[in-house]
Amino acid sequence: MHQLPTPRHAVAGFHVMQPSPAIPQLEAVGEEWLASRTDISDHAHEIWEVYFQLDGEADWHDRGGAITLRPGDGYLVAPGVRHHLGRVRGVRHHFVFATIDVESWLSARLPDLLPLARRARRRGRLFTGPAEALRAPLRLLVAAVTRASAHRDLALSLALDAVCLAMLEWALEPEAPS
Repeated sequence: MHQLPTPRHAVAGFHVMQPSPAIPQLEAVGEEWLASRTDISDHAHEIWEVYFQLDGEADWHDRGGAITLRPGDGYLVAPGVRHHLGRVRGVRHHFVFATIDVESWLSARLPDLLPLARRARRRGRLFTGPAEALRAPLRLLVAAVTRASAHRDLALSLALDAVCLAMLEWALEPEAPS
């Protein structure tokens, strides 16, 4: 497991690259608390990014414009889509995120879900809005990454199954229009 330094404006949290060599499809996972007026520069990923706002508000920008995320909101970024965090408001900005090679993971573990991933990618847009369905699976993933266990890779695999299923179902049947 490769531990990255805490981001420049983070006041607490972690960001881990490649939590397990046995699960290369999980590129990164983290939970962070950011200082107010923090931004994250424009970037894109070759794989999916899923983000869930736990507390505070943040303005994310992408090709669709700006969106303010509040507690309980999710942000799902398709591969190749440029995006950036423009502004954090308040003093309690808390979120979890993961970057995942969803298609590769599903091919290996859950091939029946591949059509959902392809359908989500074809939509060619980002998904935002109320996303309580993402909370528990992402918490499970964070727990699997941060807790010592004799069966850590199994815990990571099961958590990643749950995250992939939840994010694709949410993307295709969001809790509210995005």
